[in-house]
Amino acid sequence: MPGPDAIREIARIMDDLFRVPGTRLRFGLDPLLGLFPGIGDSISAVVSVAAICTSLGERLPIIIVVRMILNVIINTVLGFVPIFGDAFSFWFKSNVRNLRLAVEHAGGAGRPVPRRHYILAFLALLIAVGSITGAVLMFYAIFQTVGDIFSSFFGK
Repeated sequence: MPGPDAIREIARIMDDLFRVPGTRLRFGLDPLLGLFPGIGDSISAVVSVAAICTSLGERLPIIIVVRMILNVIINTVLGFVPIFGDAFSFWFKSNVRNLRLAVEHAGGAGRPVPRRHYILAFLALLIAVGSITGAVLMFYAIFQTVGDIFSSFFGK
């Protein structure tokens, strides 16, 4: 099972890959993907859920896994708000927060990973897949409506 290095790499790519020239501000692919309404935030959510699944091997307490899932949900839901969501992702850095939680709480007394951790991760994955499905359906409806409007103006 991939360890903290995989989680660290996901956090770096999603939240800290680039530096704003002349500053100490960093950002990753997460706010950039957010520029693509709906689908970009959904892709970010799936990657973040993969990081959470990877961290399950670190035997984190259930409350820490729940906090990690909440970080992803907050970032995903607010990310759907145009402009504000991208600025929020730039500041919030859910993957870096989750990395910090995983490093601070790894090695929970050598116990096996409880099944409920996997259930929670699966539920987070369902939320991510649901958001992708919703985004695809939304874009389909928009393009269908635009197509209908276009054809009504210019004939069939």
